[in-house]
Amino acid sequence: MPATLLSPFRHGGLGAKLGGLLAGVFLLSLGALWTVQWLQRRALEDLLALEGRERAAMLVQAIELTSRPLRDFTGDYAQWDDMVRFVSDPKKTWAAINLDVSVERFDLFGLWVLRPDGTLVYATRGEDTAPPSPLPVTAREVQELIRQPPERTFFIFEPDRLLELSLAPVQPSADVKHASPPLGWLLAAKQWDERHLQLLSSLLNCSLRVGPPGGPLPPPPPASLTQRQVLPGLAGRPAADLQFTVRAEELAVAGSYNFSSLLAFGAGWILSAVLVVGALYAWVLRPLSAIGDSLARNDATPVAPFTQRGDEMGRLARLVETAFAQRTALELNLADRARLGRELHDGAIQTIYATGMTLAGVRGTLRTHPATAEQAIDSVRSALNATIRDLRKFIDGLEAEGGRSPRLGEAMRSVLTLMQGIRPFAFAIEVDDAAAEDVGEEARLHLLQIVREAASNCARHSRATRLEVTLRRRDEAIVLQVTDNGGGLDTAAESKPGRGLSNLADRTRELGGALRLESAPGRGLELQVILPLTRSAPA
Repeated sequence: MPATLLSPFRHGGLGAKLGGLLAGVFLLSLGALWTVQWLQRRALEDLLALEGRERAAMLVQAIELTSRPLRDFTGDYAQWDDMVRFVSDPKKTWAAINLDVSVERFDLFGLWVLRPDGTLVYATRGEDTAPPSPLPVTAREVQELIRQPPERTFFIFEPDRLLELSLAPVQPSADVKHASPPLGWLLAAKQWDERHLQLLSSLLNCSLRVGPPGGPLPPPPPASLTQRQVLPGLAGRPAADLQFTVRAEELAVAGSYNFSSLLAFGAGWILSAVLVVGALYAWVLRPLSAIGDSLARNDATPVAPFTQRGDEMGRLARLVETAFAQRTALELNLADRARLGRELHDGAIQTIYATGMTLAGVRGTLRTHPATAEQAIDSVRSALNATIRDLRKFIDGLEAEGGRSPRLGEAMRSVLTLMQGIRPFAFAIEVDDAAAEDVGEEARLHLLQIVREAASNCARHSRATRLEVTLRRRDEAIVLQVTDNGGGLDTAAESKPGRGLSNLADRTRELGGALRLESAPGRGLELQVILPLTRSAPA
């Protein structure tokens, strides 16, 4: 099989493969039906040929049967003593009484009495006044006939008629064995007219027509067979063709039945194909298409209508829905894990690190400046308590604890003060109270962590001596800006940002805002978080 025919089965979709399979089954079924009907047609043709041979044999018998009266007439009249005397002494009165009347009685075309040498004695066509017909054969043919008389009748085909002739020798009635020489000849002719052909047709149950010998046969009608029977002429030469057409009604009915069965098969197969295609689409292709769409779109909605089905496709749809639910749960767990890791990095770890650095500084001032050390310890205690609250909040997944949260500016100041325990630096905070009121609780927590991360970077990495934090409204947005005068960083050379910068980007993205970072080596760092007012406003 060519590769082009197999291509749809190798690379096509399931629908194309099922369509090709149905087409193949249809072609095989059609081929099997065609083969069966072809064999039936062959059998019918064989039966028709057998019928034709039987009808041909029957036609020969019918011709023999209808020719017998003509032969009997010539044989009886030729072996009549009065006929012997008439040949030697032809009297018209006797001929009129015996021969002319016999022509009418036996429905003959004509009758001719010949001498032994073949010359004409008497000719008649009956009692009518029409002149007698001339001999239908030539003198030469007469001589040929009397030299070798035919045992049976023979035919002469003329453009307007077909004549059957019988020749008998005139002999005495006592010569039963025809041993004596002929005293004359009696030739009688009968015309095969339409009445005679209809008689034969009724006997054989077929249609007959006469044609010239060796002429073309007309095409037969359906379930029919046309054959020819050669009618012998002089010396056995073909004189004419008797063409007969046999129609077998049972064969015609069988052929019509074959055609009807083919139509019924085609209609039934088309209906079955429609039902099968519809069932396959409803039971297989449509659910598979929905499952494919669901997997491609990463959404369980397309398979929802099929989850209530009790078949294999319903089970597969439920498995897909369950897989999406498990995937969603896994993504939520991973998101929670990432959120907790980010909060620990930006909150608890930074606070604990700053607390440790502050305690290390208190150790040196505990004896010399006890009041300052006590103030630092109180700050550390407050920071640790706040860290404990934050850990509980993020572990329990709470948005906020009961009670009044400190103002955003105060919270930022506490964060920066704690970060000074890592390394001393000066800071300035400018917070627009109206803009701070528009910041929701979720955005407030994220902004505090962003400030904490920026302060930690200032104290630990950039060696900045001053940090400025501003929060104000700009058009329809809240803008948080953090600037330091540290060593800066080369943003173009940072192929993989650190965790701190990644956390800043994640927080800004969760708030639906934009993060802008401008820095260069030796030129400090400027960080801007721009939040849409609709997202940052409290609910």
